[in-house]
Amino acid sequence: MSEPAQYLDSHMHLDIVHHCHPDRIQWLKDNGCAVVSWAFSPREGETAELARYLKFQAETIQSINEQGLPCRFLAGIHPRNIPGDMDPAQCTEFLRPFLAHPLCLGIGEIGLETGEAREIEFFTAQLAAARDAGKNCRTGVHTPRKNKPEITSTVLDVLDCFHELHGRLVVDHCTPETIESVLDHGWMAGITLSPVKSSLADLQAIFKVRPDCAARIMCNTDSGMDFYEDLLISNDCFKGSLETRRALFGGNAADFFNWRPGPCLNAASEA
Repeated sequence: MSEPAQYLDSHMHLDIVHHCHPDRIQWLKDNGCAVVSWAFSPREGETAELARYLKFQAETIQSINEQGLPCRFLAGIHPRNIPGDMDPAQCTEFLRPFLAHPLCLGIGEIGLETGEAREIEFFTAQLAAARDAGKNCRTGVHTPRKNKPEITSTVLDVLDCFHELHGRLVVDHCTPETIESVLDHGWMAGITLSPVKSSLADLQAIFKVRPDCAARIMCNTDSGMDFYEDLLISNDCFKGSLETRRALFGGNAADFFNWRPGPCLNAASEA
């Protein structure tokens, strides 16, 4: 039986954490942290290899959930995992069996890394799959570290053709230099708290400029091969109201994913 969660990490690679840092599964339980795991295969390969990875991801998340850590997952084709032998038109059929899994909340991690044409084709095809999957499908979108403002702008240009996904798509890895454009386009925004992405100081700076958007931001760690404790540390140190902290570090994600692994996460709806 899963214990009630106090936090919700809205973007982690829990299957990779399980492989690289197995002791952290108990750490997550002990600290009341539920997880949404996004798809990313550390091994690049063709279609058959990616299918094996996504099957492994689903089986791993199901096993961890049964062992008492509340977790769900997104299935998708990361821009760094695009198989050389796949046509973008195959995306919907390829993803269909994984999206049917009872613990799957939607499609992710998709998006752009370099913004080259083939990435855009696969990004667009998976957005169309998310649109056609219905209102219960959530979508997690990647933005890269390199050329972040430029690539984020391209991501938003693509998303302009998918307004029906508003409210069920989050653009992740936002920083102080990109988050305003994401919010101004009407999307949910993810902030990755870690030493290699965004800091607590970045989060505080964002709220100084956009305090009106507290209900549209969710925080995560993007832990995988490296594990980060920044979500819990930032919650303890964040300068803001209890309601805002609950929203940022779990409640907004629980609302977005329509998944409440713990009663304390209901507080965001009351904020």
